[in-house]
Amino acid sequence: IFVVHPDSPYCEQRDYEESLVPGTTKNEIIRITKFILSLKDSNVEIRWYKSLPTTSMLVIDDEEMVVGPYIAGWKHRNTYCIRLKRGKLFDYYRTHFEKVWNDPKLSCEPDPCVYGGENYEEN
Repeated sequence: IFVVHPDSPYCEQRDYEESLVPGTTKNEIIRITKFILSLKDSNVEIRWYKSLPTTSMLVIDDEEMVVGPYIAGWKHRNTYCIRLKRGKLFDYYRTHFEKVWNDPKLSCEPDPCVYGGENYEEN
């Protein structure tokens, strides 16, 4: 799972674009991060974008993913997404996903010492 780095100025930008209370996006990312880390499931990983996220990508497995755009002024949950199966477009997005995932200039793992999931509590 890719989410924007909670200390990134992009969080503030999304709050502004979606008319949210400042800090809403950052707090949601921290909540999601703690939840994912609390699962302690090697099949579910989370990384933070250090770059400007333009596309939401959820890789389900080597055969399927869901992608969708981030559109200024729209709440992300209200935008359309596309379910992709193995093929040319799938491979295009998968290549992009892996490039960002594996480049330390573009993404990083959350610090489990700060965001460790063992103390996760739903608020």
